[in-house]
Amino acid sequence: MKNDLELRRLIRRWSPPPASNGLDERMMLRYRRGRGWRTWWNRFRNARLSVPLPWVAGFLFACLAILLYLRNVDDPSGRLAGFVPVSAPQITVSSTEGMQ
Repeated sequence: MKNDLELRRLIRRWSPPPASNGLDERMMLRYRRGRGWRTWWNRFRNARLSVPLPWVAGFLFACLAILLYLRNVDDPSGRLAGFVPVSAPQITVSSTEGMQ
């Protein structure tokens, strides 16, 4: 028990040494070197964005639905299946008065 009392007294009297001049600058320099200070392009390229999986699935489903809709709208083969254009059309003009 005596050693514990002496140790406690010694710890109470002890104070840490003062910080040296330029400590902040040296620490920031080491931090930047350790992180590998990167350009804005590298930071943008390596950026991460957390998105819930159901949102991603819904977005992909909506994109697929839009693409399929646009594909069917612009594809005339589905709407004009079996259509054969005539080689020489014959046009007859009649008046509505004579139809009575």
